[in-house]
Amino acid sequence: MIAFERLRDGEPSIDQIARVLNCSARTLQRRLQVAGTSYREELNLVRYKLARSYLEDPSLQIIDVAMLLGYSEHSVFTRAFREWSGKTPQDFRQQRRLAPE
Repeated sequence: MIAFERLRDGEPSIDQIARVLNCSARTLQRRLQVAGTSYREELNLVRYKLARSYLEDPSLQIIDVAMLLGYSEHSVFTRAFREWSGKTPQDFRQQRRLAPE
C-alpha cells in the first residue's frame, strides 16, 4: 500500500512510486503492462478500495474521505466513485447502512 501512504499529499506520481520500489518509472510501467494493467488502473483500484473502507466509517464526512484519497474537491471524488461503483458515495453509504454484511 505504498500509494496509500502518499495519497494524502495528493496523487503520487509513477516516478515517486518507482523510487520507493527501487526501479525506474519505465521498468514499473513495463512490469505493469506485462501484468495486464497500468499505473492509473492500480492507483484507482487502491483509491476505490480505500474509499469503500472509509465510507464505512460514519465519523468521516465524504469530504474527509475525498481529502484522505488525495482529491482536492468533493465533486471530483464523487465523479470518480460513481465511475468505479455506479453509485455516489452517499448512495453507497446509505446502502451499506441498510444492508450491512
